[in-house]
Amino acid sequence: MSRVIALAGAEVRILLRNKLVCATALLLPLGLGALIATDGEPGAWGDVVAMQFVFVMLFCVYATATTSLAARRRQLVLKRLRSGELSDLQILAGLLSPLLILAAVQSALLLICAVALGAPLPDRPLTLVPAYVFGSVMAASLALATTAFTASAELAQITVAPVFLAALASATWVLSVTPDAASWLMHLTPGGALADLVRQGWEDGGHLLPPIAGLIVWTGIGYEIAKRRLTWEPRR
Repeated sequence: MSRVIALAGAEVRILLRNKLVCATALLLPLGLGALIATDGEPGAWGDVVAMQFVFVMLFCVYATATTSLAARRRQLVLKRLRSGELSDLQILAGLLSPLLILAAVQSALLLICAVALGAPLPDRPLTLVPAYVFGSVMAASLALATTAFTASAELAQITVAPVFLAALASATWVLSVTPDAASWLMHLTPGGALADLVRQGWEDGGHLLPPIAGLIVWTGIGYEIAKRRLTWEPRR
């Protein structure tokens, strides 16, 4: 455990030295989330917070993890770590845990910001817990899968685009209907499942299991792709 914590600390220091990664992980989700909150309308705060969560998971976890892992692999850091005493799972835990913690902090800050701007407290606050847990794990899993097709940190700006656009579009899609009208197809999209689960903290009529199942499915898809295609050193 001490080695994992030490690796996580080293990863934090490396991330803080990279201005682009810092902007992606820190400034963009907070800035966009705050901008969305200022446009919140009475009765629609569940939708506002849902989009905030989606932005945090996409920018802070998914995009940043993909960029970071691609950079570490190109620098042969992953190869050196794998030749040490840490298992593959411990290496990934050390590299990704700072982003998962940061995502939790940012989600909490944006929720506080929304409440300060007039949002009511969620009627079912516990729904935000599985939304964070399953949402962040899904984002990390998809980051591992995307890293398999990302040769360098610079290319990550291109390779993350399909998932990015699909998640944003599907989140907007599911939020265009009421929770009780959300279809199974909406729940089988990454952004739709996450957005619907979050807004159910404020709006009645939906069910928790379908969006959770959707997030688990996408986590499994990311895991399977990463297991088959992800390499720990640059391809020659």
